[in-house]
Amino acid sequence: MKEQLYQTRPYKIDDYEFVYNTKKVVYQKYIVSNWGEWNEEKQREMFSNFINEYSKDIMIIIKDNQRIGFFHGKVVDNTAYEIGNICIIPNYQGQGIGSTILNKIISENKHKDIYLQYFKQNPVVNLYHRLGFEIIEELPYHFKMILKSKK
Repeated sequence: MKEQLYQTRPYKIDDYEFVYNTKKVVYQKYIVSNWGEWNEEKQREMFSNFINEYSKDIMIIIKDNQRIGFFHGKVVDNTAYEIGNICIIPNYQGQGIGSTILNKIISENKHKDIYLQYFKQNPVVNLYHRLGFEIIEELPYHFKMILKSKK
């Protein structure tokens, strides 16, 4: 029997600092590269807005009884699925967890177009291309991608 890579559970208020720190450790290098600094006060304010808007859509990723990351996304207009973040702490990256999460999202939403965006410097683009995503827009710091539905 194959070992389960991870489990998930819905976000709880007790996860607030964990999710903030996970976003910080995963994205800080891109923020600094693009904007020249990490402004803790500004990032905390933006994170508070993020939690207020998306907390009901966040799933916590657990492996070996500890939190190792989170992801969120939502159905938009019943025709599309938008992936917001998939953040896994560095010690657990490269183990297939992100790929498995993406494949599950794709499988559960095969009749919807799936959208995401990522920082231009992020090497995750190779995974997205392998899964069939295509770049549809270039923004100053991000690329937007789509995986067309299998309607």
